[in-house]
Amino acid sequence: GIAVVPWLLLLIAIDKTDEYQLVNYITVYKSIMFLQWGLLPLLLGFVSLHLCATTDSCDVDGPGVRDYEQVELLTLLMQQVLGWTTFALYKHNRF
Repeated sequence: GIAVVPWLLLLIAIDKTDEYQLVNYITVYKSIMFLQWGLLPLLLGFVSLHLCATTDSCDVDGPGVRDYEQVELLTLLMQQVLGWTTFALYKHNRF
């Protein structure tokens, strides 16, 4: 959840009329999101599944058995809105 704040501050700091800065922001932002919401959860889920399957503790330690999934979903939604807002700024500058 806290990762949204630095990206928002960076978006506020960049020149929104400069096409290069907007495209650079979008590509770096989406690359970090791929790592944060793609590869990292994939690896953590695999390790969690492997550990719970070998120790028979999937009811407690299995993948998807967490109390903070709603917070993660809200964070993902905020990050998506931030990315699409930047893209809308870029599209507005192009036309």
